[in-house]
Amino acid sequence: MAERRPQRIVEIDHLRAIAIVTVLFVHVSSGFVSRGTPGLGVLYADMFMDTLAHYAIPLFTLVSGFSLALGYYAPLDLRTFYRRRAARTLPPFLVFSVLYSVGRLWRGDVSLQRAILDLFTGRAEYHLYFFVVIIPLYLIYPLLVRLHQRTKGRTQRVLAGLALLQIVWWALSLVVGNLDTLTVAGYTLSGGMLGLVQFFVKRAFVMYLFYFYLGICCARDWETLKPRLLAWRKAWWRPALLGIVIVALISYLFAVRFDFVRLPQLLAFALQSVAELLIYTSAIYLLFLLANLLTSKASFWSALSLQISRLSMGIYLVHVAVQRGVDWVLGALNLIPATLVAYRYALPITLGVTMLVVHALSYLPWAPTWLGVTPARLSLKARTCDEAGGEGRV
Repeated sequence: MAERRPQRIVEIDHLRAIAIVTVLFVHVSSGFVSRGTPGLGVLYADMFMDTLAHYAIPLFTLVSGFSLALGYYAPLDLRTFYRRRAARTLPPFLVFSVLYSVGRLWRGDVSLQRAILDLFTGRAEYHLYFFVVIIPLYLIYPLLVRLHQRTKGRTQRVLAGLALLQIVWWALSLVVGNLDTLTVAGYTLSGGMLGLVQFFVKRAFVMYLFYFYLGICCARDWETLKPRLLAWRKAWWRPALLGIVIVALISYLFAVRFDFVRLPQLLAFALQSVAELLIYTSAIYLLFLLANLLTSKASFWSALSLQISRLSMGIYLVHVAVQRGVDWVLGALNLIPATLVAYRYALPITLGVTMLVVHALSYLPWAPTWLGVTPARLSLKARTCDEAGGEGRV
């Protein structure tokens, strides 16, 4: 098996940290305009932040493909590869699916039958759908490695094909998501069964296949790719142009959503899928530049980012429970429904408390197995890239 100690690429650690912070941002801010009648400016700001911040899961997926390709490449010992992927992925998924299901039953949110169904379909809590995405990608990873080997020199064509597949599937998911009923092989689906189908269409691994394969390609050509990515930023107008493109595309999505622009539904869905692909890939490149900046200079923020990256699996698993506790406290202080004060402080409070909770949980028995975090000292001392040490997460 072509397996080696993965090279430490600190930019990937920082990108992982940025992704997990963005996930928390999306979840914490989701209720900001959920009540009252906000003005058009507030609606635009909310949609802008929400749309832009949804690069988090594509970025997570890209980082996963990148990290795998650093440590596992052809020839693969399939039995060892799948055993290690299962050991790293299934225990956290199953443990926290059970815990969140018990919580939903205790609060009376769902019936026992629904809780059991959600337990085995990745819906025990809304954020656990990432496992529904990443597990199939792990399963087909050896096929993607073989594809990468056999298409050397044609990487851009393969990526273009995967991007097209993803765009078509995303447009299909939008169509299916707007159906009230669906007839399949003579059977009409509605209600809960239709909701289950819509969930799996929307969360299918195909939706993120482009980003996962892009991560594999970047990892295998990193020595030559990184200088090119950094050289591209030397002309300041290029990153600035990407920022303008992002703003323009989100403004277009806003105009379509609120009927300032009217298009046939299928065309609107297709254009939305293209726009979101361009938004996320542009944002990921700009975030790489930020990650490189954090890597190049030791600071409190770079040290904090590395700690967040180290705790990222645990933060992702635990943050929803912590967020509910923070919301309860804000409600007790009459800051819920969301106010500007609550909105400004809910994210850092949730992140800080979640980090402390995960750090404490990491000292429990078998925590690396069910939490995905190894116990270590929680230090925010500024360190250089070389001092950060450790090995890449694979």
